[in-house]
Amino acid sequence: MMSKRLLTGLALLACISSATSAIGAQATGTIVGRVVTTTGELVPDAAVLLFPAAEQGAAQRARRTTTDARGSFQVAQVPAGRYRIASTKAGYTSNRPPSLREFGSRLVELSEVEVKAGVRTQDAEVVLYRAARISGQVVDLDGTAVAGSLVVYGLAGPLAVPVVMAMTQTGPEGRYTVTDLPPGDYLVEATMFLAVPGAATATARPQGRGGGGPMPPEVRRAWYPGVTDRRTASIVALSEGQAAVGVDVWVPSQPLSGVIGQVAWPVGVQVESITIEYGDPGGDRSGVWIVSDPEGRFALTGISPGPLVLLAHVKTDQGLMMGAASIDFRGDAITEVPLVVDHPGAVEGRVIYEGDVPAAVRAKILTLVQKQMRVTALYPAPSAEIAADGRFRAGDALGDFEVDLRGLPGGYTVVDVRRGGTTLPGKRIAVSGGETVAGVEVVVARSR
Repeated sequence: MMSKRLLTGLALLACISSATSAIGAQATGTIVGRVVTTTGELVPDAAVLLFPAAEQGAAQRARRTTTDARGSFQVAQVPAGRYRIASTKAGYTSNRPPSLREFGSRLVELSEVEVKAGVRTQDAEVVLYRAARISGQVVDLDGTAVAGSLVVYGLAGPLAVPVVMAMTQTGPEGRYTVTDLPPGDYLVEATMFLAVPGAATATARPQGRGGGGPMPPEVRRAWYPGVTDRRTASIVALSEGQAAVGVDVWVPSQPLSGVIGQVAWPVGVQVESITIEYGDPGGDRSGVWIVSDPEGRFALTGISPGPLVLLAHVKTDQGLMMGAASIDFRGDAITEVPLVVDHPGAVEGRVIYEGDVPAAVRAKILTLVQKQMRVTALYPAPSAEIAADGRFRAGDALGDFEVDLRGLPGGYTVVDVRRGGTTLPGKRIAVSGGETVAGVEVVVARSR
């Protein structure tokens, strides 16, 4: 038989065990919630992660579950305390938009809940954004692909502080894709590593502090679209679920300056050839560049500083398309110039003679002379035959023009160019893409 003392001890242990179990059962709770999109749609089959708050230490492991067909989830037997909840699913992200975050806040938007012993915590909610992505290519100034690394920064807080959101390596042909990005404003930085001549030899770097050995490769960095100063980089603005394609970064293999860009044409147009004329009004700098890149990328180098105009001629299955852009080129950096082309414009109107000028000696051809730049002879100037009643229509025009009348009799000159009864400044006609400048009157009179 057991002694009275032993029986008493066993009874005491049983009481302690029963009390401990009761306390343990009451020290946990349950979290019930749902995962939704920014538009309130429920997200089924989403992974839900439950993290202990930082002040609870790392003793407790993260809990994981999955939402059901209604986007709901439940986590039972959670020890009392504060927790943070995140969710993930392909095509979605729980990251907050960087441009909307307060300075210094967390990268990931985590819902916080407090679990109380024996309590069922309801209505915990996690918001997912439809993920956006950025893709493009890293290329040298001559258009060749560049192998390197790429970093995508989100602009955080009122000071637009760059925060690393993703890092990747370029693949074949220098291409990259960064996915799972929340909506917001981004900067893209590309890095290429250039081998230093002699780097493979152990004597390439002098012995001494830091030891000998091969010299490290030279590092070249550039921010989209191809600038070395982050303050002048272009921002990639992503809306929810957007795919930003063609975010190409130019990283020069040599410390060059130049003009880079991409010719863009309407959707559905088949391009046969692209030619860019460039120059300035005085004709001090001029040249022609044949664009061989099928996506319309170009890079002009060896150009001296100053005002510069680019005029693109694109032959397509829908006829000639044109585009123009002007910049003040500094000559000490890479400058991006986008060129958007569309159908060219036209000028139509009448040539009016003041005084008695016989029809037989009047001008037969009207030519529009480009004044923004000195064009080459590659493309003829816009011109038109002048009808017997003085009417004309000159097509394939884009830019600022002066009027030249071929065959005008001696002693006569163009004294006024007007439209709607108003004299045009400098007797110049400005023509935009796709625009027909109608009602132009070219007034001819005796030279004074």
